[in-house]
Amino acid sequence: AEPEKPIQRLVLVGAGHAHLFALEQVALGHFPRAEVTLLSPYAGHLYSGMLGGLITGRYGREDAYLDLPSLAANAGARFVLGSAAGIDIANRHISLDGGRRLPYDIASFAVGSEVRSTRVNAGDTVLAVKPIDRAGKIAEALEKLPQANPRVVVVGGGLTGLTVARPGHDLELGRVTAVLRAESPQHL
Repeated sequence: AEPEKPIQRLVLVGAGHAHLFALEQVALGHFPRAEVTLLSPYAGHLYSGMLGGLITGRYGREDAYLDLPSLAANAGARFVLGSAAGIDIANRHISLDGGRRLPYDIASFAVGSEVRSTRVNAGDTVLAVKPIDRAGKIAEALEKLPQANPRVVVVGGGLTGLTVARPGHDLELGRVTAVLRAESPQHL
């Protein structure tokens, strides 16, 4: 008989699509010798594929948010609430905010992007969408817009930017402008 392979400690940093898929594969039994940990600064994660429906009101917040501790538990993984502050490759551990350490054999990072400027959020009129969990506030902000001729400008023409711009058009919010890099504004 062959000796059993040692258990591998897999740490998934962030709850991006890649890691949600990895948890699904773990739940299906594809990695029986893996001890899996999901690390995320949020216990709830907005599923970006439902963002447009959340903004238009087709989905409620409870429909569009994933309960990460439950997803991890259902996959047989451990959930750790926190953020990676550093990685020690030589000693194979991830330092967390607050000083804790997570040992790993394999670490994967799918943390998404984030708008870092402190000047981006200006009350209810300017909202940063990234990290994606901030996007849930867009539906609330759209409800507060004046009924007559509101102006909506979306800066960024990536998938998330266009996902945000399209519901504004569908909701007949007047002119929705998407500002794209190195191009003139596109009106939807």
